[in-house]
Amino acid sequence: LRLLNASHSTLAYVGLQRGHAFVHEAIADPALRAFVIAQMQEEAVPSLTAAAGLDPAAYIDAILDRFANADLHHRLDQIAMDGSQKLPQRWIATVAERQAQGLDSPKHQLSLAAWIAYTDDAPAMADDPLRNRYAAIWADTAGDARQVVARFVGELGIFPADFDHAA
Repeated sequence: LRLLNASHSTLAYVGLQRGHAFVHEAIADPALRAFVIAQMQEEAVPSLTAAAGLDPAAYIDAILDRFANADLHHRLDQIAMDGSQKLPQRWIATVAERQAQGLDSPKHQLSLAAWIAYTDDAPAMADDPLRNRYAAIWADTAGDARQVVARFVGELGIFPADFDHAA
C-alpha cells in the first residue's frame, strides 16, 4: 500500500493536474517520475517494517516497470476515485507515523495537497462518498487554501486527531 498504491495515487492526482490521462504517461514525465521515486525512497521505505526477503529497491524498480507499461492503459481518473477511502492507508498513515518520529514528509504532503485541490472539481468527485462534504468545505471557505486544509483535516474523519497539517 505505501509503495505501489501510494505511488499510484500520487501519479493520479499530480499527473491529472499535469495533463496526463494514463499511468504510463504520468510515469514518463521526468519530474513526476523523480518525485514518485523520491517519495518512495525517502519517505515510504523508511516507514516500513522490513519484511523477510523484500528488497525495497528491487520492488521499486518492479513498480516503475509496471507503471511504464503502455499496454496496461490504467487511467489516472479511475485511480483517483474514492480518495477518501484510499488515502488513509496510502499516505496519511505514513505522514502521521513520520510526524510522531519528528520527521517531515514533504512529498506525501504535496501529494495530499494535490488530492485536496482535486476535490474542488465536482464532476471528478462524483464517486467519492465524501463529495458533498468536500463541496461544502470549498464553498464555505471560498477556496481559502489554509481554511480548506484545516477543515479537511479536522472534519472529514480520515486524519488522526493529532495530525499536524501545518507541517
